[in-house]
Amino acid sequence: MSKLGKFLGHSEEVEVQGEKLFITPLKVKDLKLFMGKEESTQEEQMEMSKEIIKKSLLEEEITDEEIDSMKTEAFMEIMDAINKVNGFTNEKIDRIRKATRPTV
Repeated sequence: MSKLGKFLGHSEEVEVQGEKLFITPLKVKDLKLFMGKEESTQEEQMEMSKEIIKKSLLEEEITDEEIDSMKTEAFMEIMDAINKVNGFTNEKIDRIRKATRPTV
């Protein structure tokens, strides 16, 4: 394995509303989930959020229906935990979007 092997993400255990979840950091190939997000419709943003949750909670078999039925508070806490595990802040997400946005 090359030196980059040490940068592979490892799952972190977090607690959301008393439930322990293992969140796996996103990978470079998952950055496409953030591409063009500013120009996306609310429906497209929600679909991207669902994909982020599914990719982050690999140990669970999560369906769109489960996500759609969640309490809003739990959904936001999970998204906050995912952002924290990935080291994302709004500023960093904005930089990722700008860096990965295709130029025309």
